[in-house]
Amino acid sequence: MTSAILQVAKGAILRAYALTVLLVVVWSGYAAVRYLVRTVFCPPQVPAGFLDGQPRLEAQALRAEHVPGVTGPAARAPLGRYHRVEAWFQADPHNGCTTSGCHAPLPHKRSKELSAFANLHSTFMRCELCHVRPSEVPVRAVWVDLKTGRPQEAPAVLQLYRLFEQDAEGILRDPADRHGTILSLLDRALEATRPSTGRPHADPLLGYLRTQIATSEPGSPVWRHSIQQLGAALPNHLRGEYGAKIDVPDIHSRRQRAEQTRRYLVAPAQSPERKAALKDIHAGIVEKPGACLECHGGEPPRIRLDHLGYSPGRIDTLRGTPIARMIQHVGQGQPFYLPRIGGAPGTAPSETTQESNR
Repeated sequence: MTSAILQVAKGAILRAYALTVLLVVVWSGYAAVRYLVRTVFCPPQVPAGFLDGQPRLEAQALRAEHVPGVTGPAARAPLGRYHRVEAWFQADPHNGCTTSGCHAPLPHKRSKELSAFANLHSTFMRCELCHVRPSEVPVRAVWVDLKTGRPQEAPAVLQLYRLFEQDAEGILRDPADRHGTILSLLDRALEATRPSTGRPHADPLLGYLRTQIATSEPGSPVWRHSIQQLGAALPNHLRGEYGAKIDVPDIHSRRQRAEQTRRYLVAPAQSPERKAALKDIHAGIVEKPGACLECHGGEPPRIRLDHLGYSPGRIDTLRGTPIARMIQHVGQGQPFYLPRIGGAPGTAPSETTQESNR
């Protein structure tokens, strides 16, 4: 009797286990098919907060009072704690090409292969330097303050880089004599990154190093370590965060273009007056400017970089970089070759190397 009961109980347990496994398999299959159908035919919408990043590059943002990323910090996504961008774009209120609403502050969009390199130059060069055919070469160019629109000396960060490049031994040999100059240039470099709203500067690394240098004894181990960190960090700050742009000091031409822009803005849309103003604005404008090598390696150079405060080492880097030649090849539809390590910049690699680069 007992044996029969145990046999029945054992069979019941096995059947219950099998039924449970069957139900799990059926439910898993249903859930998988349901998920597949919903994903394919009814895909979930990405939360608007993840798509609606705060920074904006529309031209009208240059005329607004407070613009995230321009006049103050902005977050790329709701996870601002990890993706915070203090100030990622310096507005140019004196650039009629963008303030008119005709072009975006970063205007190059047509070629996905070249737009990033062209827009990089837009952050520290006025449009006319590339898009107006010069009457003479080298072009007489100056630095212009973004806030005032007036000519100024070379940006402080360039002067600081030049000091470190040409007087590195003197800085370590006579720290007390160079201490004040370094702090003064650092303060001005930080001021150039300060948003227009009066918030603190937008460069945490330079701000931290400035504090370390200012609060330590010149020549002390802490001071020397901070100086070495600053020297290593400076090359990463030569990418346009200058608070200034390179421009041609032609006041008459600038005033004329500003008047043409004013005429364009006050004229009714699609009116003959607006079309005539637009034609006058673009008279003499080169839609596709010259090759990269006009500045990066050409002779004579389109712009005298030494007159703009660039150090000899920085000039050699800019004029000898193989990237400019490669970008020019891409723009002209020529084959793209990776530079050979140790070879002459811009030279075509051997046949075997070309095959491996394709």
